[in-house]
Amino acid sequence: MIQGSVFAMILLVKMAIPRLRSLVEGSLEVKLPTILTDGQAEVGRVREEKRREEKRREGKRREEKRREEKRRDETRRDETRREEKREDQRRERVRGKKMQVRER
Repeated sequence: MIQGSVFAMILLVKMAIPRLRSLVEGSLEVKLPTILTDGQAEVGRVREEKRREEKRREGKRREEKRREEKRRDETRRDETRREEKREDQRRERVRGKKMQVRER
């Protein structure tokens, strides 16, 4: 009876090993590369996210720089206009005084 049990066990193990091997190999073939690929994909996603964030920041910096340059240009134009207006007013005063002198 013991010999029969041992024999039965050996047969069960022999029959089960190919099934277990294919189950394990199948699992490893599917899961291991997926795990590795997922890890690489995650690294890639993180890199891509960092690139996008850096591009967004760079875009904001450029936009802020453009706005600042535009403000400076507007300020310069305003100052130039004020100076031209003052010069025109001065000329008008001088012209008015010359007219008064001629009338006398």
